[in-house]
Amino acid sequence: MDFFQIYQSDISSDFTRQLLCIKDQLIPQKIKFIKELTLYIIKNNLCTTFFDVLSACIIYLTLPVIVASAERSFSKLKLIKNYLRNNMGQDRLSNIAILNIEKDVAAKIKLDHVINTFANSKARKGPQVSSCTTVLSPLLVLLNNLINEKSDRAAESKGLLHLIDFNFIFNLVMFCYILGLFKNTSDYLQNVNAEMAESLTLILPIKTVFQSMRDDDLEINISFNKLYLEATNISKENNITIPIRNSNKKNRTKKNPRKSDLKRNLFLLILDYIINELDKRFTNILSSISYLHPQNEIFLNYEQLKPLALHCNIDLEMFLSEIKILPTTIKKYEIQNNIKIKA
Repeated sequence: MDFFQIYQSDISSDFTRQLLCIKDQLIPQKIKFIKELTLYIIKNNLCTTFFDVLSACIIYLTLPVIVASAERSFSKLKLIKNYLRNNMGQDRLSNIAILNIEKDVAAKIKLDHVINTFANSKARKGPQVSSCTTVLSPLLVLLNNLINEKSDRAAESKGLLHLIDFNFIFNLVMFCYILGLFKNTSDYLQNVNAEMAESLTLILPIKTVFQSMRDDDLEINISFNKLYLEATNISKENNITIPIRNSNKKNRTKKNPRKSDLKRNLFLLILDYIINELDKRFTNILSSISYLHPQNEIFLNYEQLKPLALHCNIDLEMFLSEIKILPTTIKKYEIQNNIKIKA
């Protein structure tokens, strides 16, 4: 058979026998089309029995009859990746190409709904992490029961149980506190009426708390020792092994780190990263955004807007040329609409 020779890497030598066997079953079903045959095999759980027949049907259904759709895709690529987008990465190119090729589907997407869904998913991270500590004990009991029953999911349960160690518990406790500190500020920043100046006043105390946590300030409620103690108590309640303080180098592993190692290699690194990101995003970037406000004394100042352009990976030469053109465009807009944008 020509078909078998062409697709011998996908179809086995048992293909002919499967065709003869399934032929008798199809007569009473009155199946006339390949699509109906494919659905019949899937719905009746005959995928393993007639595997080669199913593969042949899928190959038939996915083969393009004409090459117009493929040519249309390449035509779209020429429009998308022009000289202005020469540095575009493969992932972004593929995503934009799909949106252009499937423009009928993309046009039906409500952007407001997508934005709100994304914002809500980000905002729910805090409650999701904090709820983990509540359901931890029932979860461990459930995993142990699945292992003891030797069910189909025993291996998966054993793997999950292996991941829940003291290091995991400490991370859980730490991020509960960290995300709790950000909750009020996060809720405010998601408000459409949020003011940049007010945002900065909310961020500064949070940054101070993180700096105090890093310096082991005893006056604050959150410190490494307190987080470690809480993680220890939770581990004891759930029979999770706690690292030995005076363990030697031979007994010390990544799975069971010492207290000092946990502080140096995890706690302090995370705090340093958070403090640096707060400086970058809310001190440099947010201040830079304020120079886009028409009422700012140095409105559209390039040097002040440069950190924002660098953060957004904007071409600086093009950005500078747009800033030079924008004042003239604003004046024309003010004259045409008889309004005053900049005081």
